Amino acid sequence: MFKAIAAATATVALALGLSLAAVAPASAEGASNNASYYETPGTGEVCAKWTPSGDQKTVTVASFSIPAGDVLTKVVIKAGNTGASGQGPENHGYYTDATYVYPAAYADLDWTHVSDLSATTFSHPSGKNLSHAIYCYVPAPPTDVAGNATATNPVCTDGQIVSGFISVTLTTGVTYVITNSSNTVIGVDGSGNTAALPAGNYTVTVSASSNAYHLTSASSIPLTIAADPENCGSVEPTDVVGGAATTDPECTANQVVSGFITVTITTGVTYVITNDADGTHTPIPFDATTGKTGNLPQGSYTVAVSALNSSFHLTSASSIPLTIAADPTDCGSVDAEVTPTAVATDQTCNELVVDGLLVNGFITVGNVAQITYTITADSDASTHGYDSNGKTGPLEPGNYTVHPVAKAGSTLSSTADIHVTIAEFEGACTGLKSHPPVAPSAVQKQLGCSTNGSYTLSNDLSEPAALTWTVNGATVSEGTYQVTSAQTVIIHASANGPDFGLEDDATTDWTFTFAAPSTCDLKTLALTGTNDGLPMLAASGMLLLLGVALVRTGLRIRRSNAAS
Repeated sequence: MFKAIAAATATVALALGLSLAAVAPASAEGASNNASYYETPGTGEVCAKWTPSGDQKTVTVASFSIPAGDVLTKVVIKAGNTGASGQGPENHGYYTDATYVYPAAYADLDWTHVSDLSATTFSHPSGKNLSHAIYCYVPAPPTDVAGNATATNPVCTDGQIVSGFISVTLTTGVTYVITNSSNTVIGVDGSGNTAALPAGNYTVTVSASSNAYHLTSASSIPLTIAADPENCGSVEPTDVVGGAATTDPECTANQVVSGFITVTITTGVTYVITNDADGTHTPIPFDATTGKTGNLPQGSYTVAVSALNSSFHLTSASSIPLTIAADPTDCGSVDAEVTPTAVATDQTCNELVVDGLLVNGFITVGNVAQITYTITADSDASTHGYDSNGKTGPLEPGNYTVHPVAKAGSTLSSTADIHVTIAEFEGACTGLKSHPPVAPSAVQKQLGCSTNGSYTLSNDLSEPAALTWTVNGATVSEGTYQVTSAQTVIIHASANGPDFGLEDDATTDWTFTFAAPSTCDLKTLALTGTNDGLPMLAASGMLLLLGVALVRTGLRIRRSNAAS
């Protein structure tokens, strides 16, 4: 009895020890199949994976999906069924700029420099068919641009003073803002010239119009227009008149609209507006076209008026005192006038479904915070609600009547019913025909005591171009991603129509929760495995020694029995 138990125990221990000893730690090979493994840190480089649809020994940049304007940085080719003696590394990289030779320390990868990646036909040196290609790219560098601005001083021509002005160099990718000492913005014409300007100091602010451009010149250009020349003939100056007025605050739609000042824009007249309560007398800017200031508080103001130069003679007052009244005290009793609206969206065909799917239309009503609507189908007098954005659920094609009623504090600009029609989709709704339907797949591997978790994104067509994947809102490529700590991953897949459509019952959303194990002991490690080779080898060795000891004990017992 004891011999049988000892023999059985030894057999189990030996088998379990040998099986554990055969388990090797995870290598970098799996990670090297992921596009993100090759992204050079700190460069903004993005990598994606391309897989051939059949036997293929070469590939060019035409097969890759690189965003318009972005620049290809490297291509890494992996050969199928390579790695045997004499064939060299499985992965072979091509590059132009050594900045992107990454990861440089990966032993199963060598590199070839080429002068132009876009003109290169990529292959593996072994001559084997391609397993896949990793291609990487970065945004195109911005275009250098420079701005410039100059001032032309006033001159005396034929007994008349020709006022000074500012000119900017109109260049694609460059924007300008010209302001005077009162912070009034001054516009330019199609040639980059301002209108006539009085003597004074000006600032031209220069900037790049977008991230596609890089400004290489100064971002601020100070300019001065000199005073008019004296003794410019005996021509009599032109009489000019200035003017300014206030608009007091008022109550509109239950809201106080602040007051402001408007000056009369007249050739040959300049203005400086100040707040009498402001001891610094800081000029208040106004629009050079409309003459309007921004919103101003209650108080007293002074508008100083002067002639632009000696070619003009101011005949009106040189100082205009103005007062802006206080805000209205009771602005809540005025009902705001609102306009009821209702817009129908017609029935459509969802061609991203293989057999086509008719999608009913809906009605959207406006100003739902101020108006209550009753939506009735003319065909059967059924009523239909709407959400907080004013959108109904799906509605059958047909005619509908929308009746508006104002809520408290509002009044309708029109109380008439609104009649809308949801049109039926015309033609055949046949859906996609160019590819089979695709079913996305997302598989989770939970965190272990000594193992990383992971999730794998794929599809049943093995076609990366079929789907767009997002993880926590960020677009990613298909493949396996490692998870090293407790977290939640939200995954969404969508078909890249119109060439691809989803299976009718396809799952497109997953939420994977990765939780750290609550307890970890030797038994757990033995059953789940580990990425650390030393604990595995130690456990394997202990079990092997136990098995050998039990076998030797059994042999001694047999010999003792035989001797007796």
